[in-house]
Amino acid sequence: MAQTGVVRPALAYVALGLALWPLPVFGLLHAEAAAIVAAFSFFVAGWSGLAAFARGEPLARVARRQLALLAVPLAMLTATLLWRPNCGYGLGLALFALFVPPSVLLGLASADVLHAFSVRRQRLWLTLGGLVVLVVPTVVTLKLHPQLFVYNVLYGGVLGPIYDAELALRPGLAAHRAVAVLWAVGGFALARWRRGEGRGRPLALVSVIAVVLVAAYALSTPLGFTQSESNLRRALPGRIEAGGAVLHYDPTATPLARARAIADEMEYRSAQVERALGVAPEATVHVYLYPDAGTKAALIGSRETSVVPVWLGSPQVHLLAERADGDLGHELVHVVAREFASPITGATWKIGLVEGLAVALEPPEGLPVPEQQVAVAMTLAPEDGGIGDPGAAVRAAMDPLGFWGGRAGAAYSTTGAFVAWLLAERGAAPVRAVYGGASWEAAYGEPLASLTREWTAHMRSVEVSPEAVAYTTWRFGQPSLFEVACPHHVPRWHRLFREGADAWDRGDLATALARFEAGAREPLADSTTALLVRTQLESARMLAGSPEASVRRLGALVARDTAGLSAPRLGLARALQLSRAAGADSAYALAVDALPPYSVQALALTALESQLSPLTLRTLLLPRADSLATVRAADVLAASGEAGAVFGALLRSEAGDPLGAWRLFQQPGDWAARLDPALTLVGARLAYAAGDLAASGRLALAAEEGFSARGQQDAARVAQDLRGRVRWGRRTAR
Repeated sequence: MAQTGVVRPALAYVALGLALWPLPVFGLLHAEAAAIVAAFSFFVAGWSGLAAFARGEPLARVARRQLALLAVPLAMLTATLLWRPNCGYGLGLALFALFVPPSVLLGLASADVLHAFSVRRQRLWLTLGGLVVLVVPTVVTLKLHPQLFVYNVLYGGVLGPIYDAELALRPGLAAHRAVAVLWAVGGFALARWRRGEGRGRPLALVSVIAVVLVAAYALSTPLGFTQSESNLRRALPGRIEAGGAVLHYDPTATPLARARAIADEMEYRSAQVERALGVAPEATVHVYLYPDAGTKAALIGSRETSVVPVWLGSPQVHLLAERADGDLGHELVHVVAREFASPITGATWKIGLVEGLAVALEPPEGLPVPEQQVAVAMTLAPEDGGIGDPGAAVRAAMDPLGFWGGRAGAAYSTTGAFVAWLLAERGAAPVRAVYGGASWEAAYGEPLASLTREWTAHMRSVEVSPEAVAYTTWRFGQPSLFEVACPHHVPRWHRLFREGADAWDRGDLATALARFEAGAREPLADSTTALLVRTQLESARMLAGSPEASVRRLGALVARDTAGLSAPRLGLARALQLSRAAGADSAYALAVDALPPYSVQALALTALESQLSPLTLRTLLLPRADSLATVRAADVLAASGEAGAVFGALLRSEAGDPLGAWRLFQQPGDWAARLDPALTLVGARLAYAAGDLAASGRLALAAEEGFSARGQQDAARVAQDLRGRVRWGRRTAR
């Protein structure tokens, strides 16, 4: 009998392992595989338990056997180490132990209850019940709660969005698995009571467990099982209303001036998107601004990824404060698109259209536009990120697996270029129709294949810039989650450097240096990573100790660099400048030459930095503990001359003082006329933040003309966008 209860479940686990082996991400021992095995083990244990109980086997023996059988899927997933690295094996093992055994016990408890109550068609009811528990709580949780994590008694949980490199491990996960065990224990006790065992003790235990479970689900938000908007607003108590939206933020971490600037951005970008698509949200949009990745992960299960849970009843955006400028315009497209999407999902299953529309309408950032990127990618080799036929790439990206299974940079830019072409050629109405569920042929009078052929013909005539070649080669070459060797693994050196960066932001140079030194002693992935890590370490040592010693060490790093990186060259230039050594100017020139051509602001600021005196440069580079220290540093920089005034203005802006920043930026004479266009654009932004719309518009026009004269059209579009924002500000009396 024991052999009968072993062979079939063992073979089932072997079959599951063989099915998972070839799959990237899922074919190694980690969160995704643990969740799949947990769900599978519920049914395997439940079906096996029904057969064993029918043969009269005792529960204890059946439970021991089913738990021991978990060695099979564990061994199958461990075996993939022979051909697939798993840097996070220890975490995967812990998640396997947390996810899978409770699911086995729950499957056995379900079988025990069905057998004890002599239910007919027990196998069918166990299967149907398992599927209901698998699907219904997941859908209800996502539909009713503002979160990106889902915990489930059957499969353990989905810990966050697919784009997050680091998983959000929240305390609620362990508590929820304890609830799964409670369900199992309650089921075993109920079955014992039904069989008349233990007198009244099993029923008493069932009653106690029922009370505990009711309390646990009633307290699901405090326990970390779910999240609520009211809880988010308590965690982010700052509130600014702007147009049809409300910004929620942490006033202890985000200065009021910065929050107001983001609220202004939110209102302006919403107006832009609404005008482009011809619709506006009926309900108030709530934008949740998180101070750091740790807070965001703890609250909604997503660390870095900006998200719009379009399936929720109310429109909302969740993003990090540091990413608001770059991501808000993109995410607001998803919010507005809910108005013509399916009311159930809030979007369309054509994922390429969802993200392509957002990319097509997002504001310019000074980078090559998607159309230029795709034109370059058509010429690249596949191993370098080339896409071959862009029409085929678009058609594949419309499918969820095709979009998420490919490289994110290629999928976003390719679909963005295609949708931008559709909007320009055919307008917004047919896009809205397809988004809402109509077929391509019904909306456009021709199928998607025909549309992509027309677009491909257009793409062949697009001329590309040198900036587009440099940027696309990098962006389209970035591997997807399914291509990297160790998805979701954050190496120890990275965590130490992150802690060092946090200490640096607090103004704690000693702690930052200690963390950087510890991180540099860890094994590093490759020579480029090692070079960048040691550059950051030496840059901190340079400020904590002798810049002369750092000159030697940074010089050695530059000599070893075969990739032409800017970071070690900039570090060497700074060390030479601080130590008053010869060669600083030429080192700065080499650092500028190593920067990518599309990073116009970094190019201008690096060149400007070379004009600072050693004392002023040290003031700029030293970490600052708080906004008061930042203001003091800004004033020291501004007093040093014209170059220092630009950096001083940027520091004043960072400290939440837009009026002071604009005051420091302004210099007598023809100062602004002599600036690089990128720095003129900096001034235009500072003027806008300070409310000087006339000066902002004037400087933005000068920046646009300067960029255009250089042929830097991507940067010119940013200045042009700011001019449009100034006009909007005048109309709305800002």
